[in-house]
Amino acid sequence: MTNEVLKQCLNLCEENDFPTALNVFNENFNSVFAFDAISAEHKDSFLFIVIKQLRSLHDEDFNSVLSCLSALRIFSRDPLNGDHLFKDETLQLLLDIFKRNDADCSVETMTNEVLKQCLNLCEENDFPTALNVFNENFNSVFAFDAISAEHKDSFLFIVIKQLRSLHDEDFNSVLSCLSALRIFSRDPLNGDHLFKDETLQLLLDIFKRNDADCSVEVLKCFCNLAHFTDQMPPLLCNKQLLDELVAFYRNDNIHSLRFFSTQLLLFISTKDIDSRKYLRDDINAHVSCLQSMISLLFPNTMTVSPQELQQVNNEIIPDDKGRLIAHLLKLLYNLIFEHSVDDDSVFFISFASLCGYLLRTKFQSEVITDSVHSSVFSTLAVVPCKYVINLLNESSNPDDEFLGYSKSISLIILKNLNRQIAIRDTYLTILFASAASICRGCRPIRKYLRNEIIPPRRDVHTTPQSGNQLRHRIISLFTDCDNQLKEMASEFLFVLCKENVQRLLKYTGYGNAAGMLVTRGLGLSSRADGVYSDDSDSDTEPYITNKDKFNVVTGRVEEPRPNPFDSMTEEQRIHETTQLLNVLDRLDRGSAALQPMTLDEEGKPISMMDHLRKQVHNAPSNHSDSDSN
Repeated sequence: MTNEVLKQCLNLCEENDFPTALNVFNENFNSVFAFDAISAEHKDSFLFIVIKQLRSLHDEDFNSVLSCLSALRIFSRDPLNGDHLFKDETLQLLLDIFKRNDADCSVETMTNEVLKQCLNLCEENDFPTALNVFNENFNSVFAFDAISAEHKDSFLFIVIKQLRSLHDEDFNSVLSCLSALRIFSRDPLNGDHLFKDETLQLLLDIFKRNDADCSVEVLKCFCNLAHFTDQMPPLLCNKQLLDELVAFYRNDNIHSLRFFSTQLLLFISTKDIDSRKYLRDDINAHVSCLQSMISLLFPNTMTVSPQELQQVNNEIIPDDKGRLIAHLLKLLYNLIFEHSVDDDSVFFISFASLCGYLLRTKFQSEVITDSVHSSVFSTLAVVPCKYVINLLNESSNPDDEFLGYSKSISLIILKNLNRQIAIRDTYLTILFASAASICRGCRPIRKYLRNEIIPPRRDVHTTPQSGNQLRHRIISLFTDCDNQLKEMASEFLFVLCKENVQRLLKYTGYGNAAGMLVTRGLGLSSRADGVYSDDSDSDTEPYITNKDKFNVVTGRVEEPRPNPFDSMTEEQRIHETTQLLNVLDRLDRGSAALQPMTLDEEGKPISMMDHLRKQVHNAPSNHSDSDSN
């Protein structure tokens, strides 16, 4: 890499073919980091042309602008080019392009120039200006790949040193330093500096001064750091800090303090088991979460009874409160999902009532409403099913009433199921788990969803998974490649069938349900975990009429197939039967890893040979096909 390529670029510029010159330069110099062998005269000449061209076209042609910026990025690797690149007019040109918010151009522009300018200002002892320049230009930057690690480390070290020297003196300077540290904390590679005990202790000391703006900036730093670490630093898990964070989200009137203290506690409770146990068992943080949500919804009320939470809310809640409530619900999930709840009946009754209230509440935007609803359903999945009846509120409106209760929660579950099955994201698995838990403990919801999703079968000639209705789409998930999703989908439908295997098979067919039944060890028997009403007959006339033709494997009525033995002589039948038995016997004797199996009447797997020896002439025992809602 001598001067030939650069000479070729200069010649192309003389011929007014600047785009080709740029392409040649960028293609040949993209991986070049040493410029010692290249003529300084040629470098300066081409760099001058690039800057001049960029100034003339930066508001016109996006592709040409991006090519010029790529060339400047390459030139910026050479420290000897600073005389050109650090001129005020060149820096201002780059900043103007950066402010246009073109993502590709911004990445090329936000290289090292602004950070170099900040370092130069620090050398001139103009640290306040350096901070302002950095914060203004990097405030919306979240990717630091294009920035020199050496420059980042140098400026970060200066910021921490300055903060340590003035954090008890100048409020504005402290806040500017914290803003810079918040920006640096977005880069996981800066953890070696920010996770040092002395740096964390410095931030904690500032946090304890109880200045709201500074505390918010410190909390943002901690949240960013916690996001990028697998193991929380001990200083962020000390009991005094946890107590202060709980006090913030419970009592503080400043929304940002409540929000970021909740977010930090969410990270800590997710990643540190001891902190989670302390929050739950020692300071009852789960109760504080509940009280905080109630105070957000009822700001002028000291206490709210479960009966009041079961009322209809016609007020639209602001989105900022909705975001905080969604975070509090996630924190609450962390605190209750693995702990004993035998002595928390009062808490869970109030919490289930609050969940029902939140599901019936509208927020300013649909996005926040969906976020709160998803957090509610996620948390309800770990609430004991005996408390979920408190979700419901009584209703006397004939259009809204079902079994004496409002249908609103059931309709919300149906709406979410239809939408999430179409989207197919990870939340669908959680929604199925939550819906199954709700239906297990709440008869009105289970009965309504059963009527809507799997009403008594009338179309008995098509397979259960064929169709576009909700039940067809749920049954089709029984054989999905996502194990957790198919397990939760089948669990949900199993609960709708009151955990009765024969009823489930009538709606799904054994071919679809076999995986779930074997996993649960049910086979053809039932072991219900929920408390359900007595069975009653709900078989339709088409099903009763075609019951003898119903194929339990495919889940539909099939016309009788011709018996291959009808066209055989007695000797041929005996021969085929003997051949089959010989094949089964060889399988049974030849390999313990591969044996023909079947299920006995209790649903337990047994050897096919044993089954044939005992019941070759016996018909399967009759099971009741009665059904109820």
